[in-house]
Amino acid sequence: MNKALEKENILIEEAKSNPEKFAAIYDKYIDQIYRYVYRRVNMQAIAEDLVSQTFYDALSHLKSYQFKGYTFLAW
Repeated sequence: MNKALEKENILIEEAKSNPEKFAAIYDKYIDQIYRYVYRRVNMQAIAEDLVSQTFYDALSHLKSYQFKGYTFLAW
């Protein structure tokens, strides 16, 4: 496993027991996910709502996340 994936996996494992740690994951991926969603819906308000829901769902189901060799973004 490369160092970036290892560091991310450690952060995710910490976030499972301390949701405040999820902020670092959010900060890392918010722009990329927002751009992806916005390109598909082409409406700012809808993109913001969808991205918000995406991160809410990710945090809500974080305990079920299992590292499989890919970035958290793939999950």
